[in-house]
Amino acid sequence: QFEVGGWIKKIATSQNAMMRRLFNVPTCHQRRWSPPASMAGFQVHGKPASRTWVEREEGHATRARLRRGMACLSSQQPGLHGRISSGSCRRSMSKMIPRKAALKLTPKARELFKKLIAATSAEGIMLKYELSTKEALRMAFKFDLIKDSKVEITEQDEGVSLEVMEDGSPKPPSESWDDNLPKLYIHHDAFMKVLGGTIDVDFNKETGDLKPILLDREGHEMDPNA
Repeated sequence: QFEVGGWIKKIATSQNAMMRRLFNVPTCHQRRWSPPASMAGFQVHGKPASRTWVEREEGHATRARLRRGMACLSSQQPGLHGRISSGSCRRSMSKMIPRKAALKLTPKARELFKKLIAATSAEGIMLKYELSTKEALRMAFKFDLIKDSKVEITEQDEGVSLEVMEDGSPKPPSESWDDNLPKLYIHHDAFMKVLGGTIDVDFNKETGDLKPILLDREGHEMDPNA
């Protein structure tokens, strides 16, 4: 039991040291206390600020900085698309371009999306994962046309290009990220559910309904409620 506890303590210590180096926060043995210029003449309850008080305040600032750093790292992981509260994280996220698209499109889906966008003058199509409007307490995939991309698309939603390269391969994110062309956007609530899959569509000509069909990596149809 003592040995396990020792290992846990070592792991926690190494992780703390790694975070401090990553975010340029000096470790305890590197810090040499001297009153900061901003603290010159600073008083607490009518007395000069003590070393203990200043160190405590510095500790609060250090912990806050580490928390912000961890939040930024978590938001930048491919599988974690939580809300970002820090402006610096937003800027970092906006510059991060994935190596490959989060979702593959069948030729049928790609062509149908482009025709639908051209016919409706939409700015793109949003793939959503939400409660079904037809079945109670069931989840479903659905499409929504995007009329105003500035309002309906957030930084957490990821676009998949509808274009192809000269050799017929899908246009990669590195080429399509800022091309300002209509795309299929994956809503952040659906991202983890469909990541790495393939999307096809089932179009009912009689009703005009467009049903998303999501296939996993093995080619099996995904169950929204699985």
